[in-house]
Amino acid sequence: MKRTAAYVAGVLVLPLALAACGGGSSGGKTASPPDSATVATVKAQSVSGVGDVLVDAQGRTLYTPDQESSGRVLCTGACTKVWLPVTVPAGSAPMADSDVTAKLGTAARNDGTTQVTAAGRPLYRFAFDKGAGQATGDDVSDAFGAQHFRWHVLTPAGDVAAATQPSPSATSSGYDYSY
Repeated sequence: MKRTAAYVAGVLVLPLALAACGGGSSGGKTASPPDSATVATVKAQSVSGVGDVLVDAQGRTLYTPDQESSGRVLCTGACTKVWLPVTVPAGSAPMADSDVTAKLGTAARNDGTTQVTAAGRPLYRFAFDKGAGQATGDDVSDAFGAQHFRWHVLTPAGDVAAATQPSPSATSSGYDYSY
């Protein structure tokens, strides 16, 4: 399901709202990533509408953009206010439940944090998923600055879920935050 341009205002309002709440303080819960210890375990879970996908320890769906399939982290700055990097403390390794067959690893981010990867793809949570079992960020196309992204859920093997791969006619020009 492709979403389109209705949420540009949310992209513009979110940073202002975060600033009003003190940025990463406890008042800005949607922008603050959860404690690293709570996202160090990656599990597989069935999520309505997308099937068996990777989730964090609390059952929140994990995503990766097509543009980072090589493992190079491109989502920085404002992007990380909407797409929350899954991190572990420096020197730590992520853990996978037995139902996850993707090889987990880490990638260094330009802000000095260590991001979890699955099959070499950096993992993120979507700030507009309200809780466990939601996948509202699947197949979202957006842009931050000059960098365009198309986001997907991953199978337990670390592949983009077949049902979410864009068709050849799909475009990646829409900003999508109509929640």
